[in-house]
Amino acid sequence: MPAEQTSQIGDVPLAWYRDLAHEGYNVDGRRLSKSVETDSLSNLLSNIDDRSAWRRISDALSGGHIKLSKSDVLLLQRIQAGWLPSDSLEHTWEWDSSTNTDRVASSTEPKRRFLPSQGEAKAVARLVRVLRRTFQTGQPAIEHAPHDYDIWAAPPTEQPNTLGRIRARKPSLPANELSFNPPVEYAEYAKMNISNKSASRLRQMCSYECFTQERFERCLDLYLCPRSHREKTDISPEELLPKLPMPKQLKPFPEIFTQRFLQQRETIDCFSVNCSGEWLAMCTSSGSLLIWDVHTGKNIYHFDFNTKLGSVHWHPTRTHVLVVTMGTCAVVIRSLASFDPGQLRALKSMQKSSEQPVWNCSKAVSVIQHALTVREVAWHRKGRYFATIFGERGITVHDLDFKCSQQPFAKYDSRVMSVSFHPTEPFFFICSPRQVRMYNLKTQELKRKFSNGMTNNMCMCISSSGSSLLVGERSGKTLWFDVESDGESKAIAVRGASVLSVTCHNSYPLIATAAQDGKITVFHMSEPSDSVADPMFVPVNVIQNSHLELARCLDVQFHPRQPWLFMKREPQSIDLYTQK
Repeated sequence: MPAEQTSQIGDVPLAWYRDLAHEGYNVDGRRLSKSVETDSLSNLLSNIDDRSAWRRISDALSGGHIKLSKSDVLLLQRIQAGWLPSDSLEHTWEWDSSTNTDRVASSTEPKRRFLPSQGEAKAVARLVRVLRRTFQTGQPAIEHAPHDYDIWAAPPTEQPNTLGRIRARKPSLPANELSFNPPVEYAEYAKMNISNKSASRLRQMCSYECFTQERFERCLDLYLCPRSHREKTDISPEELLPKLPMPKQLKPFPEIFTQRFLQQRETIDCFSVNCSGEWLAMCTSSGSLLIWDVHTGKNIYHFDFNTKLGSVHWHPTRTHVLVVTMGTCAVVIRSLASFDPGQLRALKSMQKSSEQPVWNCSKAVSVIQHALTVREVAWHRKGRYFATIFGERGITVHDLDFKCSQQPFAKYDSRVMSVSFHPTEPFFFICSPRQVRMYNLKTQELKRKFSNGMTNNMCMCISSSGSSLLVGERSGKTLWFDVESDGESKAIAVRGASVLSVTCHNSYPLIATAAQDGKITVFHMSEPSDSVADPMFVPVNVIQNSHLELARCLDVQFHPRQPWLFMKREPQSIDLYTQK
């Protein structure tokens, strides 16, 4: 590899002569002058002229240049790649085509290899018997299809097509309408129009005007129409529907009409059942509050407020406490025995106009003044708090023990249809026409929003377990949502009329929906233990009024302890349905 040494200064460090004019001594002891270094331009020109300049390296020991050979370059490439400097494996090997005459096994050839096979003899004998039998009986004659056949006859049965392709339909045969000079009597019988087609001679017949169009459509049908066999699965509608249990297996639920609470002279606006289920409160159009005994049907209390009442709601745990709304006031009656409507006049005279709710209390009654008309009241399950809706967007939460109020929302962004408390968690639900929002009152933040499938909401209800949200719509649908997840909604009922009321039973898995056409549907709801599966709703009873043009159900409510249902289907009565 190395070239001949020209300077021959010896293997000494070059740093010794760094600052001197010479670069060492030769064998005779004479100084060797330093070689003249070329500049970069000269190196560039020399590299351009010499194509193998990239293989030339400088040698400081000899003072010259060394040119690497092809083997040297291959050696350096193998070292850079981390391989062995030399390839010890040979790619060629010696091949011996001679036959090995050495015996592999020491045993001798068995005798059976030199004898004819008995299995082959049996197979040959079987074939001989088959041939003899065939010659004796004779081969069946092959039936050839006749060359001449009737073109108007039914098509022969085709062979089964295993490739999945369907043959093109044959063109239609000419009918009697295309016949030459058909009889007039037959044309009248077949109702054919032959006025322009009849001719006395064949040469007078013109060419067929639809020939080109029919051939063009035939070509389109042959090469553009896809034909293939597709497996069709025949599924009956009964297999698609889930297997629902029979209603008699889901008893008890409201089935039969038992009692009617009738108010002959006045129209009933609203009603409510107390927590024990013994008393029924109703408000009339004349401003009267009536308390009925559910079991006996007797009117126990009668209070005349001389003003229109909006709604009435019993306390969820106390049997003698209820809230009545009238105008801009929410009246909390603590004791029915000592209550006198005249006390309201004195309390209302003390009230002053204010944007914030103002409490005026006495021993038996408390009056809460709002800025606008109070439309609805919703109690918490424990009975300490209740919320009121005033105006279109106002919401206020009241504390019954401390007699104070607070407004968690200064002004809601849309019209409030209804509100509700979660039975076990500090969650507050607000139903608007387009969505339902769930707020966390403890952290004061929006927890979840339900809007999938909603178009125009009318009412809302929370199940007793707190895991299901039911929303009734003006379009007639009743939507179900899982409170603990953000999944899609499930439509459990579809009607033609608007759903005005949805209610859930506190003790039984029952749900009732009331429509504007007077139809009340009772469902049995089975809530799953895990959050993956959906609940099952089974319609167990449908209550329909016979006079549909006069029926307009405005409200339904379950008995708090029994599987009974109170409903208002007529303006002056409230019906009670119980189990059999």
